[in-house]
Amino acid sequence: MEMQAKTFNDHVDEYIRKGTDMRRKLDIERAAKIRSSGGAMFKVCKAEQCNLQEGGNTGSFKCCGKCKLAFYCSLGCQRAHWRDHKIICGSADQTEQTLPSQQTLEMHILNPLLESTDENVKQYCNAMKVGLNSRVAASLGCGLNISGESGAISS
Repeated sequence: MEMQAKTFNDHVDEYIRKGTDMRRKLDIERAAKIRSSGGAMFKVCKAEQCNLQEGGNTGSFKCCGKCKLAFYCSLGCQRAHWRDHKIICGSADQTEQTLPSQQTLEMHILNPLLESTDENVKQYCNAMKVGLNSRVAASLGCGLNISGESGAISS
């Protein structure tokens, strides 16, 4: 998966080099680059009123020490979000942060297909949803939308 993410991100870099998109390089990278696990490379702070995103002057975020899936720009934001986060922290329902394009694919394509009466379609879509948050996202190119705790914080 790591090689697939690197290849995918190399395509993003090539797109940036073409200079056809008027957005800043960092804005394009934030919208499109993925980690080796298939999730978003640049995390968004999970605190309700924050929405700060990694990159530029923000530096790296810290993750929840228990689940390692929730990211925060500061200890203050983690503490403010703990009441909501502790409900899902470490549960099987918790997933890695995804790109907006991955979320759009799930909402507008996979979820409607899951309403199908065909069991084969349902099984396929459920597998796709799991893959969007882990192994499959990079190989499918789902992350590329270029146009348009009691746990302590740890690095």
